[in-house]
Amino acid sequence: MSGLPDPRVFCHPTAPPSRRLATRAATIVAVAVTVTTLGYAILGLLAREPLSGYDVARRLRRPIGYYWTARHSQIYPELRRLTADRLARSSEAEGVRRRREYSITRAGRAELQAWVGRAPSEHQPRDEVCLKAYSLWVVEAESAITLLGQLKQAHQARLVEYEAMLSSLKHNRQTELLREGTRSPAFGNYATLRRGIGYEREYLGWLRWLIRQLKDPRALTRN
Repeated sequence: MSGLPDPRVFCHPTAPPSRRLATRAATIVAVAVTVTTLGYAILGLLAREPLSGYDVARRLRRPIGYYWTARHSQIYPELRRLTADRLARSSEAEGVRRRREYSITRAGRAELQAWVGRAPSEHQPRDEVCLKAYSLWVVEAESAITLLGQLKQAHQARLVEYEAMLSSLKHNRQTELLREGTRSPAFGNYATLRRGIGYEREYLGWLRWLIRQLKDPRALTRN
């Protein structure tokens, strides 16, 4: 039992007005806003600055898309939900392209703060390359080396990209980072770039190790 009055009794037309009002208030309090992970990603963007729907979609591709992805078709419905729940507000469409601008509300910022402080939902790992590595012994070494070499090139390119972005961030926003530290929005970019660089370096090390083992199976006993 929730402890709330039964609306079939207390919301009945014959119930005293005071009971009907109390029940409506209790019901409103009981309704919680449900925000999706995409919703929180959007709130995180709007907490930095007001954005049009187009700009939200662009920032969800870069930089958010490096570590969390969303389909474009999901973005505008999510913006409408956030606005309906009063976690974001929208302005009238302006300019030649008639773009509506969205900004975070005080309630939206409070919801974002609460979410950041909560433990994340249980992570379900899905790494197809690791799954392939588990059955790598069923294919010829040459075939596996070719595949792993292609993956190595892709991860190397991504690492170079991340390192360039970090260098640019340090150059362009160093004063802000030194002044505001972890309270600066730029710190979020800095933290996620450090994570991405560390991930790519570790992944490249693993790919190089795999290639070495495939080229010289005896190397395994020397490691």
